[in-house]
Amino acid sequence: MSRARRPLRIGLLGCGGIAQIAHLPALRKAHNVELVAVCDKDEKLARRMAARYGVDKVYTEQKDMCAQAGIEAVLNTTREQHHLATVVEAMDLGMHVLVEKPLAPTVEECEAMVAAARRHGVKLQMGCMKRHDPSLQRAQQFAREQMGQQLLVSGWCFDSVYHGRYVETLGKQPERGDAQVYPESLASPHLRDVMGYGVHSLDLVLWFGGPMTKVSTFGSEGDEGMVSVSLLEFASGALGTFQVVRTVQMDWTEGIQVHGAGGSVIAHTPFPYFHTHADVTIFDAAQQAYLKPAAPGVDMYQRQLEAFAQAIFDDGPVTPSGEDGLRDQQVILAMHESYKTGQAVAVGSNR
Repeated sequence: MSRARRPLRIGLLGCGGIAQIAHLPALRKAHNVELVAVCDKDEKLARRMAARYGVDKVYTEQKDMCAQAGIEAVLNTTREQHHLATVVEAMDLGMHVLVEKPLAPTVEECEAMVAAARRHGVKLQMGCMKRHDPSLQRAQQFAREQMGQQLLVSGWCFDSVYHGRYVETLGKQPERGDAQVYPESLASPHLRDVMGYGVHSLDLVLWFGGPMTKVSTFGSEGDEGMVSVSLLEFASGALGTFQVVRTVQMDWTEGIQVHGAGGSVIAHTPFPYFHTHADVTIFDAAQQAYLKPAAPGVDMYQRQLEAFAQAIFDDGPVTPSGEDGLRDQQVILAMHESYKTGQAVAVGSNR
């Protein structure tokens, strides 16, 4: 990736766990961005993070950060219930926005965010960083250019009972503030877990498989956890399945598989905070050969920041875009509606 002549000046909104674990270290490493300011309702927490990362400008209100800090873009790591108000506010003030997944809890909120980005002519990128995994990018290129007609596109995300221990291995644990604003948790474990955990692998399924037309979802939720199994129908004519389990009594496992006329792709994606690329196997039917893309240890949070900045400098497309985030949420809500009713649901019909 080419470097810009100067870094993109970014303000961080939200200094909670995901910012501390993933985004602040990525901001420090990214080649073409500069963290100029941090903002959090909890001023003490914001000041601690600013001191840790050598940032002088600290705010408790995003509108003040956008007006006073000299930034060009906002990295929004708040909870999805806060996304509509904060993202639209930033775009109204002329900022480009990279916002954590999912884009928003409802289709209407997603549509409002996409409309605001178009209205102001700014970039809106959703933080599904797995699209910036070089091994997955190579696999998606093969699927797009060489696979031909797709037959099956499936994905899965099985959260592990060891999730918390994985985080403990990362070193310094996230700090909590006394005045952070936590929204109420979603009432349905099914919707909460499919949206919160499954969205990454679902976004990959849509990236590889294209538009989805209908879903049929079955599942359960109880003391032993949540299980969701969906049958997928794509506009291309392909079929697939999508499975989310929280939690399994084994290591984290997540990935996708794609089979078509010209070959196959099987990808196992790592735990999100581990700096390693997906384990990808491509079978090229034309060559009758297997291909395993190689990549060094990579920080996908760093790569998505660098891609975001480059898209702004080049006025190019971002990925996943706000439109991609909207489509993801349309599928998630169709899955949840099907889960509740026991009926197949057309994607986009449930709002």
